[in-house]
Amino acid sequence: TGTGKEMAKEPAPAKPAPGDAVVAVTIVNDGQRVAIARADDRTAIYELDGLKKVKEYHGLEGERQLVASPDGRSLLMIQPGAMQVFELP
Repeated sequence: TGTGKEMAKEPAPAKPAPGDAVVAVTIVNDGQRVAIARADDRTAIYELDGLKKVKEYHGLEGERQLVASPDGRSLLMIQPGAMQVFELP
């Protein structure tokens, strides 16, 4: 500044970890929950109302597809050569 006083600095935003990148998203058929897959092995289920995390799964790493069952009871994770099914809360 013109007075020579140092201005307060805001801390720089934290850099996301490499595994934090979102690679897939699907809304569960009940319309109340969403599944979000990260680049690492994490896939989390959130309630859409308030984005509260209700469950986290560890499974396939990297890009994958997410498919919720029509009855909203299970989640299918698909990669070339691999598939996993998880029961939804």
